[in-house]
Amino acid sequence: MESLDLEVIRKSYEKLQSVLSTADKDFKEMIERSLAFLRSDMIMSAERLAENKLGIARSTFFYRLKKYDLTFNDLRNAAIYEANVLSAKRRERRWLVPKTLEEFKTRDCVVNLIKLMKSASLTDTHIQSTISFFYRICKKLGRAPEEFWEARVDSDLRDSMKKELVELLSQASRRSKRGIISMLQTLQKHIEVQLLPSSVEQEEYKGDYTEAELSLEARDELVKLIVSEPPNSDDFKGYDVDNLRRDLLRALIFLYYTCSRREALTNFMVIGDLKATNDDVIKMFDEDEFVAVRTEEKGKKSKKFSWTKIIPKSWFHLTPRINFTQAYIKELSKLFGYYLKRLYELRPELFNKHTLSYVFDVNRRFHLLRHTAARDALRASRYNMYLVSKLGGWLKADNLKIYGDFTVEELLKARREHHMVFSKLKKEIEDFLQAPAGEAPCNAIPQ
Repeated sequence: MESLDLEVIRKSYEKLQSVLSTADKDFKEMIERSLAFLRSDMIMSAERLAENKLGIARSTFFYRLKKYDLTFNDLRNAAIYEANVLSAKRRERRWLVPKTLEEFKTRDCVVNLIKLMKSASLTDTHIQSTISFFYRICKKLGRAPEEFWEARVDSDLRDSMKKELVELLSQASRRSKRGIISMLQTLQKHIEVQLLPSSVEQEEYKGDYTEAELSLEARDELVKLIVSEPPNSDDFKGYDVDNLRRDLLRALIFLYYTCSRREALTNFMVIGDLKATNDDVIKMFDEDEFVAVRTEEKGKKSKKFSWTKIIPKSWFHLTPRINFTQAYIKELSKLFGYYLKRLYELRPELFNKHTLSYVFDVNRRFHLLRHTAARDALRASRYNMYLVSKLGGWLKADNLKIYGDFTVEELLKARREHHMVFSKLKKEIEDFLQAPAGEAPCNAIPQ
């Protein structure tokens, strides 16, 4: 590289850095993405970068650059400078493996990473856990954090680190592996380097409980048990077991149709009637009249979100009329566990290993209804993940992958006649819920 050329690209690089120090967030993001694409293809044209990679018109791209007195050549020169000159300088130095977490946090690259994550609105807790994980990975691999940035432009180093990480994952337990991958995905996003093969990410995103659900047959059998078999009242001292049974059925119906987490039972609020004209929704439930309710539920990182859910009007009268307390929900969960275990004793073939993991966990037992509803809704909508995510309360449609890992054969055989229905024993449920206290129709359902 000629000295004159080096001086030109150095000035372009410094000019760009100066602009980025005061530019707005959207412009910074556009530049960062542009540099990432140029680093992988130095001869990429401005038109291809703008229209094929950034998804904007070439004229819009040049207009945004001109606002900051920049040219496309400035961008290309900055990418060349970073890829060649800075990379060479890094190789001349011997980056050291961090000694302590405190020392690790003082490294320039880590300080900048923290700033970047804060600008992306990550919570302090998320940032701290990511940085701690990054430190442990560096210690485990015997790598300096600076090498992760160097891997963006050094393909040999990147390939070497990929192999090391894949080897690390092969030694981890299934649960630990999912956590490691999640953290590495966060790092990759902010460092802008792909260190995980996409096949590894896809495989691990399925989750541990992908096929957890209560089939329609299992729900019918569960209804029969709840209606016909009162539990030992000594196990629920201070509570009327008949009322508990009724409220358990109401809770299960509510959680199924709203795809809600159990905390929704403590705060739901009825909004009013809705009439559906969307054919996809009507065919999902086989009816067009609904009652809308609003719930507040915690998502990931314990952040609360408000959701609008719908319940078929023909089933709404069988759902809870008032909010339940946490203490009461705990008793309902205990009773739910009793009936699930009884059903498992009688019909073990109705339970797969994923479903069983919920049966014996009092804190997660009701979440089985969210899994069940998600899988039923996906089938009923012919795997319309966007529609199901909006109706059931998932921030991103892709999140449903952990509930709906269906085989190719199942997808090919998707049937329009599949509907969202809690149970075929609706009449029996109505009779049970409407019976006077102390007169539960224990023989209402033939065995």
